[in-house]
Amino acid sequence: MFIYINRFRQGSPQYHGFKTVKLPFPTSSTFELNKYSQIALDSIFESGYRYKKAGVILMGISQDKTQQLFMFEYENPKHKVLMNVLDRMNLKLGDKIKFGSQDLKRKWKMRQDSL
Repeated sequence: MFIYINRFRQGSPQYHGFKTVKLPFPTSSTFELNKYSQIALDSIFESGYRYKKAGVILMGISQDKTQQLFMFEYENPKHKVLMNVLDRMNLKLGDKIKFGSQDLKRKWKMRQDSL
């Protein structure tokens, strides 16, 4: 997770924050990824700054079939079924189902000019 302000803006206070979170188990659940992203953001967010960009970087991605779950730490099995249903509905309806933490009114798309 990272957040930063516009470092080229003269006269504004500078701040950037980042946090690495190691998940206790492999997951493909958006519920779990969202939960850990919110925890990371809460730990690095400082009020009073005009942030320009925030993001989440996922590392150690592997196929679903190659996961080795731990004995005492496991992913909620209901999440897999629910995520499949949500994915199918979003495919059919065009990404209409979102999480409450997402900004539902904003209709913008990230600029990717330098992609």
